[in-house]
Amino acid sequence: MIAVKFSTSVCPQCSQQAKLLKKQPLSITLKEVVLDKDENGDSLMDALDLMSVPTIIIFNDFETTFTKEQLKQNELKRFKGLTMPAKINAWIDEQRKK
Repeated sequence: MIAVKFSTSVCPQCSQQAKLLKKQPLSITLKEVVLDKDENGDSLMDALDLMSVPTIIIFNDFETTFTKEQLKQNELKRFKGLTMPAKINAWIDEQRKK
């Protein structure tokens, strides 16, 4: 599993999310994609139907070059908006028990 945090460089909530994640890191690898700076940002927004940031999506596997179908097949859970890391880690722990 890998967590991917989608944000923009001008989003105040995205900055808050980053601070929370520094204080309480996730229990899995976290990759950050800044949509307005990543060369694949626009295509990822379309492929994942991202309507708001920050959004953290847990994937089985993730590459920015994946097709829309590959992204959808690998998506496990989506956390929209400012989300406490404890809530995300609780979901991850629950999945590991299955």
